[in-house]
Amino acid sequence: MNARLTITNKLIIGFGSVLLVVIANGLVTYSTSNTNRKLNEDILNIYNPSLTGLRECNVMVNNSMMLIKNWVYIDKIPDTPDKRKLQTMHDVQFPKLQSELTEMSKNWEESERDALMLILTGINDTLFRYHKEIMGSLKSLLDYEDIFIKMEAEGMVEEGGQIIDVTNKILEQIEALTEVISQKTEDANKEMAASFAWFQNFVIYSVFIIVFIVIVVSVITARSIVVPVYKLKEFLLTMTKGILPKEKLVTNNDEIGDMGDALNGFIESLRRTSEFAVEIGNGNYNSDYEALGEEDTLGNALLEMRKNLRSSDEANKKRQHEDEIRNWTTKGLADFGDILRHNSENM
Repeated sequence: MNARLTITNKLIIGFGSVLLVVIANGLVTYSTSNTNRKLNEDILNIYNPSLTGLRECNVMVNNSMMLIKNWVYIDKIPDTPDKRKLQTMHDVQFPKLQSELTEMSKNWEESERDALMLILTGINDTLFRYHKEIMGSLKSLLDYEDIFIKMEAEGMVEEGGQIIDVTNKILEQIEALTEVISQKTEDANKEMAASFAWFQNFVIYSVFIIVFIVIVVSVITARSIVVPVYKLKEFLLTMTKGILPKEKLVTNNDEIGDMGDALNGFIESLRRTSEFAVEIGNGNYNSDYEALGEEDTLGNALLEMRKNLRSSDEANKKRQHEDEIRNWTTKGLADFGDILRHNSENM
């Protein structure tokens, strides 16, 4: 037994397929755009600001080395611009930068946060501590005239001194961490570019797939619904001209097929009715015929007509028989009278 696939089911399957493809396309589009949005936010809000902060830290450490050297060798009087710059760096600029980097590092990996903490600790606890020792020992012009204090300070800022070594080490650490964050930024940019390229191809292919599915659904719908309906129309138009189609309507296992089967049955009934009417017209009142039901107006009318015609025919035959008897009697009497007239003298 073939499974029955109704028109509603066909429409649901057809348009449901298109809907599923559209929904899948929408989900993929949303997922891709969400991924790209996340990558873009990471680049704009994490990686780029982190790189900016690390580069600013690099510049600040480099500048601090120049300013502390100026403090030792050049700026011997108190409150020079460079000395104020170094003091501002210690008191304002670096604490602010440290706070910003610490906040941004919450979105970093643990190893990157550890590297940053190592850098910040080295600056605060080692480099700036050395700075403050020099800044505290060389406050006035008299301090610069003290040869022991001056030599100790110069030894710290000369090549191989503590400040130079610590500064170079911190700069190397900053450079290494900057490379890591920069690589992540580059990877995120590449991933986003690749995602956009993939999404562009996906959109092109999905358009072709949707068009293909729409065409397939349209063809299937036309073949399963439109073509049978058009064939039904042809049959009905033929019947309106009084012509009964000879071939049967090919039907499917759906509602249109039910209508086709009903139409085939109706045509067959009309053909039997027509043949019955012809038999009646030929005087064959004994041909087999059954009405489709109590409400079959035409069939019951023909049966009633056959009954009336049969009764009328039987009455006519009876009258003909009676007429024949009367004619025979009349003719016999006439023949007998004629014999008597011509043979009245011959007993």
